[in-house]
Amino acid sequence: PHKNYRTRPLTAEQKQENTSLSRIRVVVENVIAGMKVFFVLRIKNRMKDKQVLKDVIDACVLLANIKALKISA
Repeated sequence: PHKNYRTRPLTAEQKQENTSLSRIRVVVENVIAGMKVFFVLRIKNRMKDKQVLKDVIDACVLLANIKALKISA
């Protein structure tokens, strides 16, 4: 993102880029929040096996997507 300074305000192009980035960021943050509904991702992760952790995250993503589809239908 571009930062606005008193001595150098943002151009229209930079403002548009910031707007685009913020829209993407909102979607990503909402997806992460949807996954955190599942308690296993809220607690401090103590899984040593990275493949098991990946599988758990994949399962949470799948469940969050199913939940989102049911809500929107």
